[in-house]
Amino acid sequence: MTDAAAAVSAGRDFIRKPTAKGSVLWGTEEHVADVARRMCDFGAHPDRVTVMQFGSDPPGALRAEAERLRPDLVVVDTLAAYAEQAAPDSGSASAWAAIMRPLVRMARELGCAVVILHHARRSDGKYRDSGEIGAAVDVIAELSGSNSTARRIEYRGRYGRGKFSVRLEGHRFELVDGDAGAPSLSNAMVEFVRANPGCSHNKIMQGVPGSTDDKRDELAILERNEKIANTGTKTRHEYRIVEAVLDPPQKTTSARSQDRSEDQAVLTVPATRTRPEPEAGSPGGPQWSPVPNLEVRTGTTGTDCEPVQVSEEEVL
Repeated sequence: MTDAAAAVSAGRDFIRKPTAKGSVLWGTEEHVADVARRMCDFGAHPDRVTVMQFGSDPPGALRAEAERLRPDLVVVDTLAAYAEQAAPDSGSASAWAAIMRPLVRMARELGCAVVILHHARRSDGKYRDSGEIGAAVDVIAELSGSNSTARRIEYRGRYGRGKFSVRLEGHRFELVDGDAGAPSLSNAMVEFVRANPGCSHNKIMQGVPGSTDDKRDELAILERNEKIANTGTKTRHEYRIVEAVLDPPQKTTSARSQDRSEDQAVLTVPATRTRPEPEAGSPGGPQWSPVPNLEVRTGTTGTDCEPVQVSEEEVL
């Protein structure tokens, strides 16, 4: 989910699909520096991400910050932490319905997408607790594969159902083609260009397995995301790796800590909306800046949160 949120903030593709550039509010039980570090690793835009701790009143704090910032995407990390103060019984439908209703109202009233991370049962991989959780959302996506960098995702909901695999490659999750153990087309093309710097368009088409149409589409995506670049001309292509994007200078974390594979993403998708980009210094403006002067927010409510400067040593 960190990669998806970072993609939204930067307006880049996520697993070969374009995203609408927007602001992100991430509410968490974790230390904010841990989330910020992962955001940096995945290339989030620093002016369009706010990380906040839930505090003693998670529903109130999250709603207050969402009203103040008007984000395009809100991430609840995790549902158990968000509902901790209510302490509902696992099977209590009425208690869980009362917890989910404010999140649904927030999505509808503020026009933001809400993604809820929730733990899965060990027995079957389905989401824990009451069926009211699944009934309240538009899409349920269940992740498996916690012992490797590969993830299997099965989704179902109002917009259909299906399954696919992704693999962590560098600082991006990429769609896996065919067998989950095979490298993605994206990675195959990147590795070919890395091994053949200055190669032409035709060389890539001939040297990388797969259909020509798929390779053309993937090449365009890689250029758009600045993973590779044509350093030649329009008629004489010379493709090379953009190393600064593929190998950013930040320290990385383990695959397990970079993305919580044991968590399940439950999405509430509202109607599409548009709004102007926030100006710096405005309520919707920059909320944190790159390491080492990363600004994060802590507190019990959205109105009494105070900026905290996190040192480079604490983040890294």
